[in-house]
Amino acid sequence: MGNDVRLTQVQILTASASHQLSGRVDPYRLPSEFSFEPEIFPAVMFRRHGMHFTCHLSGKIMITGLKSQRDVQEVYPVLLEMELYL
Repeated sequence: MGNDVRLTQVQILTASASHQLSGRVDPYRLPSEFSFEPEIFPAVMFRRHGMHFTCHLSGKIMITGLKSQRDVQEVYPVLLEMELYL
């Protein structure tokens, strides 16, 4: 089109990740900080440190809201905690 477009300042505002747990999630064995309303959405959801975890019953987890390297480092302990409830 004849326009020279350049990106001079690019900043990542948020990131997402996924993980597969070693088993299926039983939503009724999870602590009260986890929310499960199958009539609204068929996955367990919870927030921690500004990150949002969506845990499907198959064990697949989607993690959104990671904004820093520190957030990435805080994900692993949460995943280990999730494994304890399988």
